[in-house]
Amino acid sequence: MPAPLLDLDLAKRIADGLVALLARWAPDAQPWPEDRAAREFAEALRKRDVREILYLPDLEATPRWPERIWNADEPNHERVLIRVETERAQVGWAVAVFHGSLVHWEHLTATVDGTLSWRAIDPDSHWRMKLETAESVLREKGLTLIPPAAMKLHFGPRRLEVLLDPRQAEIFEAAREIESIAGSLLATHGIRSRPHAYQRLLDLLRFGHDPGTLVAVLENRRPATYAELVSWISERSAPFSWTRDTALE
Repeated sequence: MPAPLLDLDLAKRIADGLVALLARWAPDAQPWPEDRAAREFAEALRKRDVREILYLPDLEATPRWPERIWNADEPNHERVLIRVETERAQVGWAVAVFHGSLVHWEHLTATVDGTLSWRAIDPDSHWRMKLETAESVLREKGLTLIPPAAMKLHFGPRRLEVLLDPRQAEIFEAAREIESIAGSLLATHGIRSRPHAYQRLLDLLRFGHDPGTLVAVLENRRPATYAELVSWISERSAPFSWTRDTALE
């Protein structure tokens, strides 16, 4: 079995962050309060880093450059851009993408004609961008930074880089899949309602299991009790086995 890519404490904090995101779309979820973490991070970082620091929602108003950097249709605008390169033909930013308590990096470049391209930050380029001060601020604020290499891990059918893509609604789709699984447990003894089933599934994710395991153990069978479901999952995989993603070998 491959060694885990994440240490246990970091894996637990990432799982907690993912569960908190999925809980936003629980059947009985309440509107969540405004999240000011990205804005406050940008404000704090400007005091400690002399480079250009941009909070993406501030770019909604025009004129702006590059013009297409703001897209109102994207589901997550909570991003902070740190300029890390200025060349004759293009400008580049390290982009901190915020998802509740979780943050990950991506790289954005803009050419002189305003053409944009995004890509994941690999560990080598991450080191060259000199993001130590920014990451210190993130830690001081109690946020969990997902290492660039860990974005390739699968959490269920999706890699983290897909699940947390700010331009896509994959976290919403994942929540709908969890809700579908919850519906299949309504006849399970001890499950009182669909919201209760959803919450019990989130508990399993928080304890280190992943959505793919939930789907696999429930294929063509239904547990009589919640305890039976837990035993099925324990027999199939150990907690946080998704951090030992063999696809990365």
